[in-house]
Amino acid sequence: MPVTVSVGSATIIALSDSEQAYSAREVYLNVDDAALEPYRPLLDAEGKVLLNFGCYVIRADGRTVLVDTGWGPGMQGRLMDDLAAAGITPESVDIVTFTHLHGDHIGWNLVTEAGQARPRFPRARYLVPEGDWKHYTAQPEPSVLFKEQMLPLADLGVMDLISGDHALTPSITSVSTPGHTPGHLSFAVVSGSERGFVLGDVLISLVDTDRPDWSSHFDSDPDLARRTRHTTLERLEGDGSLVAASHLPKPGLGRIVRRDGKRVWERVTGNG
Repeated sequence: MPVTVSVGSATIIALSDSEQAYSAREVYLNVDDAALEPYRPLLDAEGKVLLNFGCYVIRADGRTVLVDTGWGPGMQGRLMDDLAAAGITPESVDIVTFTHLHGDHIGWNLVTEAGQARPRFPRARYLVPEGDWKHYTAQPEPSVLFKEQMLPLADLGVMDLISGDHALTPSITSVSTPGHTPGHLSFAVVSGSERGFVLGDVLISLVDTDRPDWSSHFDSDPDLARRTRHTTLERLEGDGSLVAASHLPKPGLGRIVRRDGKRVWERVTGNG
């Protein structure tokens, strides 16, 4: 079910398209069992990393912004059910944007009927990370989901390319956080004295808060991803932002804090 938190006069609504567990050794390819052992309490009963495929709605400045669109119907996603439960219709979404263009973040963009694609969110502008768009459209053979759910956006005339420090609304600004993908973006929310941060895949699991140097096999540029994790964790710990993270346990809302000299994730359950 959707979970809502306030950031000043803005709200962030946490949604989930699906969940899936992955072997910790599959996620952290170069980490042995002995190094993983202290983190067993952060894994499931089978020693796997349970990933939430979270999406977020930000309501601010009279606008409704959907960040990421999950795996989509092909993976039995439930994003549309969660949007409905939150009282959000496709027609009420003003902006659809993306932290990056991996398949688990782009799946509900379009509806295809009689061979013709149309935007699932008919009034929205689709704001697409420029670095990822250039990277994936240059591939000799983009993924099926990319071809189905991203490429038609350009021909439909509903897409704009954005990069870091792009103001979506007066309260919402994109932030360049590359490494997981070449053009990965996060989104900062500032309202009054309060801050929020839609993180995307800068962190994959709870382990990453304590072990930002460990590379995930999902990262396209491991060295850059490590630098981004360090910089972003320092920023979020320092400014106390309410963080919305794509893959951390539902609802994926929390803060990066220091406990007993150790950086940890402190879960937030919501306020409505």
